[in-house]
Amino acid sequence: MSFYCPECGSEVTDGIKCTDCGHVDEDCSGCGTPLDSNAWFCGDCDTPRDNCAECGSLLDENTCPNCDTVRPNLCDSCGDLIERGKMKCESCGHELGGKFRSRAKKANYAGYILAGILALPIIPSLYRSVTQGYGISPIIVVNLLFFPLIVIGFAKVLSWRWNKKAKKRIN
Repeated sequence: MSFYCPECGSEVTDGIKCTDCGHVDEDCSGCGTPLDSNAWFCGDCDTPRDNCAECGSLLDENTCPNCDTVRPNLCDSCGDLIERGKMKCESCGHELGGKFRSRAKKANYAGYILAGILALPIIPSLYRSVTQGYGISPIIVVNLLFFPLIVIGFAKVLSWRWNKKAKKRIN
């Protein structure tokens, strides 16, 4: 597959990097925004790029198998280099992946709140059927347990996804 470089107009026939000007033609895998040639992370959503900014090869985790370049960990706030595995920038105190961990917490809270809202209208029906001697209806049990558990499960999956992105941003 070939394309014409948006920077210099040369035809690129091998890979995603222009041999004339060095432009790497890649869109963010998280939000689809075109990435700058020298940017290792998307400026809009903080997602790490999939291809090496130096040679354009597909990255293995954080290292390029072609040129052995290691993806740098840069602070989102001040741009300083941060050691791998560190969660905070020593220069400005900004927490890496904080946006993703915040989204994970919000997904958890929203799941529990929505599950409670789904279960709340069923509790009076359960109380009436028990106090009036009808027993517990299977429909009430399904509504009381099944739907809220599905909502909580969905929230947990979202939370897990955001935490995974935060961890990927740190390492």
